Amino acid sequence: MSKLDTLLSDYKIGGIIFTSVYVVSTLVIPNLLMLKDRQFKTMDLTAIVIWFAVLITWQLMIIFSIYKYLDGDRGDSYNSYTYKIFVQGGWYNFQKWISYYAENLFGDIILVAFIFILPMKVFDKIDSLYKVQLVFVKIGLFLLFVHFIIGPPKYEIPKGKLTVVNYFNQVLKFEGDEKKGYLAYFYNNKAEIIQILLSFFLLFFIIIRG
Repeated sequence: MSKLDTLLSDYKIGGIIFTSVYVVSTLVIPNLLMLKDRQFKTMDLTAIVIWFAVLITWQLMIIFSIYKYLDGDRGDSYNSYTYKIFVQGGWYNFQKWISYYAENLFGDIILVAFIFILPMKVFDKIDSLYKVQLVFVKIGLFLLFVHFIIGPPKYEIPKGKLTVVNYFNQVLKFEGDEKKGYLAYFYNNKAEIIQILLSFFLLFFIIIRG
């Protein structure tokens, strides 16, 4: 069975409904709000191209995740969550999809902060510190939303001494230990480290750049 055949056979009305709501909320409504506030009049051609590139990229990321699932990435992963909610729909799949974002707040910081530093002129009149506040306001509202979707967070806190590795593994969710050396340990967790450092760099850049 081809990828297209698999996709069509898996499609359910719930997936069509969720996909429609997602496209309207992330592509249609933002542009309507921009038109209402006459933001497009303050943007030059470059800024408009960047704006639509961001919105389209947002949609392409979902399409890419669906493709990765059809290509064999069917484990407990973001691609799997994405495929199931956009193709099959359902409350459980929606909870699983939202849970991924709830566990990856640094990715949320990167996304919002990155939008603020793009040369679109829309945010030029906003104070730099207020932009940083908006990043955390967005996260706070998202966590409140998550509370009513998947419930309050439950933490499993193992008892142990406070060491560098224990902190990284238990709090930042790194994997491994330092027995093979800190260089190998940090390299093994390079994706998480890059994400954390990039988050703080973008916030610092917003403050400095204004």
